[in-house]
Amino acid sequence: MPPDQGKSTAYRKYGETKDKTRIITFLQDNRASATESDYSDEHPVRTPRMPGKRAMVSAMSLSPYAKAWRVTITGAVAAGLFYGTVWGTDDFFPLGPMVQYAFSIPPDGEIRSLHLFARTTAGQEVEIPLEPYYVGVRRAEIESHLGRHRQDPSLLQHLADAHRRLRPGDAAPATLTLRTKVIKLKDRVPSATRFIEEVSWQVR
Repeated sequence: MPPDQGKSTAYRKYGETKDKTRIITFLQDNRASATESDYSDEHPVRTPRMPGKRAMVSAMSLSPYAKAWRVTITGAVAAGLFYGTVWGTDDFFPLGPMVQYAFSIPPDGEIRSLHLFARTTAGQEVEIPLEPYYVGVRRAEIESHLGRHRQDPSLLQHLADAHRRLRPGDAAPATLTLRTKVIKLKDRVPSATRFIEEVSWQVR
């Protein structure tokens, strides 16, 4: 090995050893500094600070205005939920219950569901499903407004118009009738079925 090359290698090794010694000394000094200054017996929870940085704790409080509108909104939502739960109908959803799911049936009770029947121009009686693709609305929407249909049977004309538009290939209804299907239960098993006529309308 040439003398110059051996001398260069020796200098490099000496420099690396010196750098390692400096790093170890720096870490030991910082550890000692953290032990002495960043820990205190006055605080039960000890949190060391990063070297060169100070621990910062900030607290933010709401203004009276911010507290007021939060309380107001919370009270309004709570009042809406209470009103909808006690007196609400499907129209109040989601602040009101879905009527079709908000009840239970006793083991010897009755299951009631609304059905739409039509007397066609050919004299046949058929059932028209209370579904959007037949009459534009669902059964629950008609059930929740059954009282309005009893008072004003002409509302059934809207169902006839929707059926004519959505199902042009079906037989045209001459009369529409809403009937409630009542299934009597005996120990949770259907024992009898009957229909109650609610309202009827002559289609125009």
